[in-house]
Amino acid sequence: MREYFGARTAEIERELSARTPFRQRFFFDDCFWDSRKGMLEWTRTEAILEVSPSKDGFDVTTTGMGPGTDPFPRLRYHLQAAGEKWMIRFVDTECLRCRGAAGKIECVRCLGTGWLEERDYAQRMERIESRRAARGRNIPPSRGRRF
Repeated sequence: MREYFGARTAEIERELSARTPFRQRFFFDDCFWDSRKGMLEWTRTEAILEVSPSKDGFDVTTTGMGPGTDPFPRLRYHLQAAGEKWMIRFVDTECLRCRGAAGKIECVRCLGTGWLEERDYAQRMERIESRRAARGRNIPPSRGRRF
């Protein structure tokens, strides 16, 4: 995982450097839009919290990535053996609605698991929509605002 973190940081540095001429051509230096500002700081903040065995390999829980002291979700990487190395099979994020407090069955997003599983994204969106419809509220994802 540490090798992955280092390689990811190097890749982001390369991408940001390659984008510099494009940014200079179209944007003022202080324009935030499409700047990817904070990406290096973001990627450098992630740290391993826990490693635990799983049925297919190992789960690695990290602090997640986030600028400054903003609360950012933890991440859970699912690693699986691929020959002589370990590879990331998928990544889950901590549920921001219940902040990973497993057992909160009323949480519509994670159904009490505390995690938003990458492989369950489509089903999760269906649950959210069906729960919204059951409440008789037809609120679009933009929180009711129409543009």
